Amino acid sequence: MARAIVRIPYSSEPDARRAEELAEALQPLARPLSSDDALEPLVERVGGARYVLLGGAAPGASELLTWRAHLTRRLVEAKGFSIVALEGDAGVLERVGRYVRGAAGEPSARKAFGPRPPWPGWAWANEELAELAEWLREHNAARPAAEARVGLDSLDWDTCAWHMLERLERLIARQGEGAKAVIWGHNAQVGDARYAGREGGEPSLGQLMREQHGAEGVLLVGSSAYAGSVLAAAKWGAPPAPRALAPGRPGSLEDALHRLGEGTDLLLLFGAHVPEGPLLAPRGHRALGFVYDPSREGPDAYVPTVLPRRYDALFFVDRASPSRPCAPAPGAQPRPARRPLEAAPGRRF
Repeated sequence: MARAIVRIPYSSEPDARRAEELAEALQPLARPLSSDDALEPLVERVGGARYVLLGGAAPGASELLTWRAHLTRRLVEAKGFSIVALEGDAGVLERVGRYVRGAAGEPSARKAFGPRPPWPGWAWANEELAELAEWLREHNAARPAAEARVGLDSLDWDTCAWHMLERLERLIARQGEGAKAVIWGHNAQVGDARYAGREGGEPSLGQLMREQHGAEGVLLVGSSAYAGSVLAAAKWGAPPAPRALAPGRPGSLEDALHRLGEGTDLLLLFGAHVPEGPLLAPRGHRALGFVYDPSREGPDAYVPTVLPRRYDALFFVDRASPSRPCAPAPGAQPRPARRPLEAAPGRRF
């Protein structure tokens, strides 16, 4: 059943007091995110759901990719999910999908992504996803021959939610009864658009999934980052480079989560019942794309969001670092793998 839309006037005015109020309201829903064990409450929350959508606040943030990859692995292992579908170039992801299912011809997932993926290839042709693809190939190789292989598929890189839904339904139908799907996309598609200032406008994939497949179980997981750096282009079509991520604006969701975690990464789980008050008041929630210039970031980069209605859960990273593209730009030095931040002692968590 679709949830009722909550309409409350949105204010983008910086307000430290409002951020503190929201941080206090969020504290009972948050837990530190420092190891894969911290994902288990979310895995349990999935239950028998057939669809889990994983949103990214920034395409070039390593930790946000890594946490989604780790959760995807757990869903495949513990819950029997058999489809991993991504927004990305169809040709590239078709080649990687064949590799994941065990086809010969490519020596590694990194090579399967190709030396020059189409712009903005770093959003999917990165080491974080390549590591997931290698794990999926090994997982498939260990399965009995009679069992279906876990696939890695493209949602056609089409920004129309209806087209993405049709593509996803075809993937599910192809695998048949019992198929379950993990879907990767931007927060803009994964979150429920009715709680992101888009009532009556273009729906998001998350909204359509709740409306049309809610009875089968749908979980929407968003993500957020307060500061650090990300991989992004200076302009459309330009090569990517690490760029400083401006601290979240005062009064924003990112500001509130930073105040709550005090430097700790967090996992937040939302229930069906949310009391009236700060949690149901729309707050600015940052959305980054392939192009980013921190010096030009303004209020329009923040989407008015009712957090526990737009998502069912949220990953929050206090300081992000740039993702690691499989094909670095000329002259760029490859970055070593980076583990998620450990929870700091002496803080709220």
